[in-house]
Amino acid sequence: MATSAQAGNYPANFTESVVATGLQSPSGMVVAADGRVFIGDQKGRVWVVVNDSMRSTPVLNIQAKVDYNVERGMQGIVLDPDFAVNGFIYAFYTALKPSTHNRLSRFTVVNNLADTAETILLDLPGLPTRGSFACQNVSYCTNTTNAVWHMGGGLIFGNDGKLYLGVGEHEVTSMSQSMTSMFGKVLRLNKDGSIPSDNPFYNTATGDYRAIYATGLRNPYTFGIQRSTGRIYINDVGDVTWEEVDTLTAGGNYGWGTCEGNYATASTSAACSITGQVKPLFAYQHGITLTSRGNCAVGGDFTSNFRAQDNGKYFFADFNNTASTTAQNGWIKSVNPNTGGDTTVFATGYSNITNLRFNPSGSAMYVLTRGYNTGTIDTVGTSNKIGRVYKLTYNLATSIQNSAAYHPVQTIGSLLVLDARSALKVPQFATSVRLVTLSGRVLWETRGLVPGSQFALPSHLTGGVARAVWQ
Repeated sequence: MATSAQAGNYPANFTESVVATGLQSPSGMVVAADGRVFIGDQKGRVWVVVNDSMRSTPVLNIQAKVDYNVERGMQGIVLDPDFAVNGFIYAFYTALKPSTHNRLSRFTVVNNLADTAETILLDLPGLPTRGSFACQNVSYCTNTTNAVWHMGGGLIFGNDGKLYLGVGEHEVTSMSQSMTSMFGKVLRLNKDGSIPSDNPFYNTATGDYRAIYATGLRNPYTFGIQRSTGRIYINDVGDVTWEEVDTLTAGGNYGWGTCEGNYATASTSAACSITGQVKPLFAYQHGITLTSRGNCAVGGDFTSNFRAQDNGKYFFADFNNTASTTAQNGWIKSVNPNTGGDTTVFATGYSNITNLRFNPSGSAMYVLTRGYNTGTIDTVGTSNKIGRVYKLTYNLATSIQNSAAYHPVQTIGSLLVLDARSALKVPQFATSVRLVTLSGRVLWETRGLVPGSQFALPSHLTGGVARAVWQ
């Protein structure tokens, strides 16, 4: 079950709990419509959290197939839009055979277990010869001639039903601007791995290069999507000067190789020389000034069920705004997706954040932390199994001990009739509640309730029925 062990600093009226721990090099995370949380790690394992408790057996384990040195390994996972029916989960990982390369595959989950038999959707070319990116004291890095950094890993389904994949430039900067390389790109595929004929370069490129949807990226590690508009956001990890959050545009060139952020590479003033560069939605400099700087842009999601000032804003995180290996300096911010302004610090004090996602109701945020620096997988031992998932729940229930404006919630058997004018009484044993539909989908949840008190249901919960799960 979830445990309380405050790690971060966050606003009032939020409750933090740990719903998964003992993770080793966690990288990807996705939340199912039924509330289950799936977590991928670099070694090729996928874990699941059910009702705030992590199962001890991984859903999927393909470690024998995976090269997980430095930044290689399983970097991204995503669920099929029809996951509740077909159980499909997609993974982007570094395959060992026939030679080391990155691969996109599909697996099938049944009863929280997946068959290791895979459907290969895309095999990328072999890892290129290493570029000039520093080894950063990682021993394996100095003993190989092939790329170990910047694999990418962003995976998301758009509202169009297409699968978007972020591929890093594999340490070779020139790849990002080349239309004869899959590296440094966002790729767009059909669910079966075929290439959509309406891709922007479909008629001018050949072969797998027709899958290219956007160019000029360095390390598009994670994506986010605003479902109400269909806009996809890229968290592109920068080099030595800038981190950026980009809005995905068909055929867009984001400038990497020549430009970083809004400027020329490694500059804070020289103009970008690429004509038509798609400017970042938001860019911030490297450094340790918490309110404005960081090192690696990650995560990304939207909610409509937090505080009023949070709703509709894009939440993203930074891996660690210091060079220290385990310093608790990862932060979470929000930004206005329409203007790139109104940027607000939401939480601080987390160790090496790699992803963040909201639950289906939008009332809780899951924060995936690695607990130690990237690129250390080759020396990881038992003492490094400190990756965690923190759950931040907004306690938006309104206490109404005596108010004529509300009436006791109506019931049909064990089901609650949802009405925004209803008041729900908290049992003496409970401090939290989750409202669940007949199909098992979590509509809403809240924590920090006072046993024996009453609270008003949120105004957006009107119509239909649900079951209350008290804890």
